[in-house]
Amino acid sequence: MAWGVTASGLFWFCLFLLPIFMIVASASLVALFFIDFPLSWAAFKMLWITNAIGYIFITSFTLMIDPETARNTWREAVTFPGLISLAIIHYTLFPRFFKWALLEVLELVHIPASGPVLRSIILFIYFWLAASMLVAWAAKVVESRRRLRWLSPPLVYISGYGPLLCAIMFTSYIKEARGAEMTWDKTEKTGKVAMP
Repeated sequence: MAWGVTASGLFWFCLFLLPIFMIVASASLVALFFIDFPLSWAAFKMLWITNAIGYIFITSFTLMIDPETARNTWREAVTFPGLISLAIIHYTLFPRFFKWALLEVLELVHIPASGPVLRSIILFIYFWLAASMLVAWAAKVVESRRRLRWLSPPLVYISGYGPLLCAIMFTSYIKEARGAEMTWDKTEKTGKVAMP
């Protein structure tokens, strides 16, 4: 019983504080980039290797729990962290292949693989943890706009479902700090099923 309460509390606080962790991790990496680049690179590798291990474990475990549902939802499970975060995870696991692919892409678009270009890419990768929440928040905002609604799914796939949850959580922090009124939508249960 005590372990369940402890695990539940730890899980809740991790989810509750995840947006803050993402912003602090990103800001720390960016600050270290300018202060001590080798240390920032070591911290980046440690952070994203831990992220990769957690992602592989949680995704595999989740898909094994319900194989029938997994057959229909494996794409969403695999892309949960977002396509850019998934590319960063692949980089941490297979750095040689990723470097080769990156150099090929840069050559294809006629961008020289010089020091400033590579450092700009690294800085973007460091900033991505916080930026993914901004992209996810943009997906939530455009979903309510009729003409821009089509942008929402691609933005969610790019940023990820996790950052979307963090963006929503961070928005609730801001609303709470401003004292904005927050209400729950009530679901009316009628017991009727509508068939298409």
